Amino acid sequence: MMSIRKLFSPSGTKFYVFFEEVAQNLVAMSDLFIATLYESDPGKRQVHLQQLVALDKANDLVTHRLFNELGRKFITPFDREDIHSLISTLKSIAAHLLGITKQLKSYHIDNIPQATKNVAGNLQLMIKQLAEAISKLQDKRHLEQLYPFCQEIKKMADRCTSLTDAAIARVYSDEQNPYEVIKKLDHYEMVHNMLNRCYNATSVIESVIIKYA
Repeated sequence: MMSIRKLFSPSGTKFYVFFEEVAQNLVAMSDLFIATLYESDPGKRQVHLQQLVALDKANDLVTHRLFNELGRKFITPFDREDIHSLISTLKSIAAHLLGITKQLKSYHIDNIPQATKNVAGNLQLMIKQLAEAISKLQDKRHLEQLYPFCQEIKKMADRCTSLTDAAIARVYSDEQNPYEVIKKLDHYEMVHNMLNRCYNATSVIESVIIKYA
């Protein structure tokens, strides 16, 4: 009887715990990411990369546990589609943070483009805002208070997209080496995709606000 009550329990406390754990891991990953961009010592960069790998694996485990919980519960704290979209998008942001760091190493991009550093600084703020918004999702009485977080994140994402667009334009106009063109365009595409994931995560939170505020 107790197990049936748990099955239909609408509280969904575990979901919020999982979301916050992933969000805090993302904050740590964004801090490591920006530290890597400003680190000139290859050995220290490698240490940062290993730490990013560990945090990404931790996020994979949390995501797996959340999906298991989603499969066991008939009643969830908000729509299953939104839960799935939010955790998947957060997981994708983590994967891109790791992927860009690996890309910089494998492409031997030692002189980090200023545009990437500028984006990273904004990204760090976006992820912290995102984590704070996620920490407040459980308080459904005040969900409307999350709108300012969402609007600020989207504004920063738009500004960063403009930075990457300008950087791409400079590659086409200034870079003569075809190999360098390919490397840089591939790099900026991954940065651009990461920004899209941040934007998408914010859209999911806005969807939750609209449905439950």
